Amino acid sequence: MKTPSLLHNAAAHRFEYRIGEHTAYIAYEVSPQGVLHLTHTEVPAALGGLGIGSALVRDVLQYIEQEHLTIVPTCPFIRNYIQHHTEWASLIAPEGQRSGGS
Repeated sequence: MKTPSLLHNAAAHRFEYRIGEHTAYIAYEVSPQGVLHLTHTEVPAALGGLGIGSALVRDVLQYIEQEHLTIVPTCPFIRNYIQHHTEWASLIAPEGQRSGGS
């Protein structure tokens, strides 16, 4: 399966992959400091086991890096991904910039 293109649905506060009639997404909240709190990753059951979640996280982190943003990974799936791919740890906001979000 070809990895879909990342869509930034700013109105819904989420990054999406649309695959057929399914949508996988990462939801976020923005703190007053502009830090993205990545709160939830959702991959429909029909897309499970295909690596969609990991590909989505990777593409979102690449987008965040390109935009010079920082994150707070409150979603356990994203925290786990960063623990296993430590090259993304530099995107995590310092403690003093983390207020807001969930």
